[in-house]
Amino acid sequence: MSIKIIGFSDPEGRSAATVLCDENAPVLDQIKTFDDAKIRHIFPAGIKRVERRRDEVLDVAVFIGADIAEAIAKATESAAAAQKAAAPKVTGPPPIDAAHKKVMVAARVRNELMGRLNVAKANLRNHEITPENMRGKNWKDAVKEITALIVGDPATKVAGLQGQVNAAIDAYDAARAEEEAIAGKSITPAAKSQLV
Repeated sequence: MSIKIIGFSDPEGRSAATVLCDENAPVLDQIKTFDDAKIRHIFPAGIKRVERRRDEVLDVAVFIGADIAEAIAKATESAAAAQKAAAPKVTGPPPIDAAHKKVMVAARVRNELMGRLNVAKANLRNHEITPENMRGKNWKDAVKEITALIVGDPATKVAGLQGQVNAAIDAYDAARAEEEAIAGKSITPAAKSQLV
């Protein structure tokens, strides 16, 4: 596509033409030169008319006085400000949603830790030397078998997991209390009176 940006020293385009950007100029330079004149009303020195000739299509930007350019700029600014003010304000999720999400995460952590604790307790019971675990075996074989199953100290593992479960339960309770406090604030006094 052949594009040429031409400038004239008079608004009617009767004066000698000045080539501002020819076909060999970078496309971004051509766009900037014409948009500066047409949209931002910034003309090169001594130029009052700019034409963009593109394959039989002619776009024209005519120099206007500073007072009109100022009025156009102010109108554009006020329109942009009005559009920004009219745009719906995007806010984060309501506090109750965030609190509920916190409760769900705390519950998931608590449940997973409690499951691991139950498995560790079952392993500890299986590793104990009890009549049930020794049934049908001689004592030395049972001790060897049970010792082979032990990876680390099951009692220590259970104690550590118990501490983690207690912390997870406390975190869940705190998150639940926070959610209930927020839910209580979001209920209107009229709605509260109907709940009682």
